[in-house]
Parts: sequence; C-alpha cells; structure tokens
Amino acid sequence: MKNPRKVLSVILSLVFIVGLTSWVSADQSLMEFLYLRNGKKVKCDAVWKGMGDYIWCSRSGNTKGYPGDEVDLVRTFQVQPLFNKKVNQSLASFKRGDWDAVIKEASDALILDPQNEFAYTNRAAAYIGKGLFKQAIEDCNSAIRINPKYGLAYSNRGFALELLGESYHAGMDYETGCKLGSELACDNYTRLVVEERKFDVQPMVDKLLDQSLAEFQESDWDAVISTTTTALAFDPNNAVAYTNRAGAYANKGLLKEALDDANTAIKLNPDFPLARNNRGFAMERMGYKDVALEEYNMACKMGNGLACANQTRLSEKKE
Repeated sequence: MKNPRKVLSVILSLVFIVGLTSWVSADQSLMEFLYLRNGKKVKCDAVWKGMGDYIWCSRSGNTKGYPGDEVDLVRTFQVQPLFNKKVNQSLASFKRGDWDAVIKEASDALILDPQNEFAYTNRAAAYIGKGLFKQAIEDCNSAIRINPKYGLAYSNRGFALELLGESYHAGMDYETGCKLGSELACDNYTRLVVEERKFDVQPMVDKLLDQSLAEFQESDWDAVISTTTTALAFDPNNAVAYTNRAGAYANKGLLKEALDDANTAIKLNPDFPLARNNRGFAMERMGYKDVALEEYNMACKMGNGLACANQTRLSEKKE
C-alpha cells in the first residue's frame, strides 16, 4: 500500500470538488435546479420567473414552463442561493487546502438541502484531505444513494478506498464513475487498474476459482457469485469464472443471469464443455428441455461427465 501522506500530497489532482456556477442573466436566478412541491427536482441550465404564474427551466436549449403552484418557490429562489453560496465557498476553501472550512461549509449547505449529492461529495473530498477515509466513504455513500448516476461520488469513494488499501474495490468504483461520465474517475481507473496492475494476476484468479469450486460444493451460491465476480474483476475474459457463476445463478433461480454468463463463457471459449452443460441446465430450468438436451449432448461428446449424466437423466425423464 502506498503511504497515505505521500498520496495526499497530490490529492488535488485525484479528488475533485464541485462548484456551482452561474449560467444566467441578471434577471434570472443563479440556480441549476427547479424544486417541485412533490419532492422532485429538475436540473436546469437556468431557472427564472416568467410572465404569469409560470416558472421556467432552460435545459439543453429547451425551455419548459411549470405552473407556479407546482413549484417550491421558497426552496428554488430563496434557499437555493444560500446553498450555492456555501458550495462555492467550499470550493474556494478546497483550493486553499482548508479542509476544516470545506467540511463546515458543506455541512452548512446540507442543512439547507439535506438531499444534495454535490455537498456530500465535496465534504467527502475534504474528509479525504484530512485522512478521515471512513467518513469520506459514508458521505460518498449518501451521495450515491441520492443520485446513483453521479460519477464523481464513485471516484471520490474509490480514492478513499484506495488509501485504505482496498485497491480492488477502488478500481470498481473508478470504473463505475468512468462509465457514468466522470473524467477524473477514468484517469484514476487508468492509473490504478491499467498502469499499476501490470503484474501476473493468474495465481490470484486461480485461487479465487478454486475457492468458488469449494463454495459450489457447499451449495453456497451467493458466495460463488461473489468470488467469481471478484475473479472477473481481475480477469474479465475468464470463461471458467463466467461458467461457475452461471451455475450458481441457475441454482438460485436467476436464470437470465445464468444464461447470459454461460453465453459469455461459450463466446470466450466455444470448446469449454462445462459452459455448455451449465447453459443446458439454465435452459432446462426455463422449460426448454429439447434445447437443454442438445446442450447436454454436445457437452457430453466433448467429454464432460456431468453433461452425460444430465443427458441421461433428462432423456429418461422425457420418456
């Protein structure tokens, strides 16, 4: 594990904090959200009061009006400016490296809007700066619960996990954040997973596959799924891991997932008989017995004893 203090010396390049900026003219609000009375909020490029009783939201070049009685006017036009001020103050404090100030300002912002993923993510970044990694993870978890598609929250959680020595889970968070559009998460994923994991992972993967086999023999399907998923994080093209997980999914009754994994395994290795057997088992449990029998037959001809036994069993059952 890297020395956390050394890593924190470059924290500004690895953890980003959100600042809310104004995109509107003087007669418009400085907000990016329109809050509705039903509890929902609409992200906008600009929000303003128009003629009549309508509140207007401009988003990606489109403008939509909302009846004033459907909008939480106090929260949109009175509370939100105070919230934005606190968030922008936290950005300035972050740039100075004043973590305590960031935490206070983000906490003040959360008093005004307790369901705001930006404030939680900003405070998490400051907690990381102070070395309070568990608190940072808790704040990122809160941000993700509020908005599961907020990539920066995954990136910051990944960084906290990385500093705690949990590189695997950090890489998973970086990958998720990258897929959700966070460039910082993509950079972190490349740095941690692509560049720093240039070592032979095969012994680790083999150990995980052996573990999944033992778990399979104990019919601990959840453990098999967890172990093989971990193996696939290190070796995404491992047909055995997909096959083992397919078997566990099938035994749990998660037949679509089982079929998807078996198909992936066969695509990776068309000559792997156990993958065809497990695909047959999933198809049998889905009610497609003729197709299952064909899979068992093919896998049996390829030398898989389990498939031969399944072929005999299903043939006798059909008779």
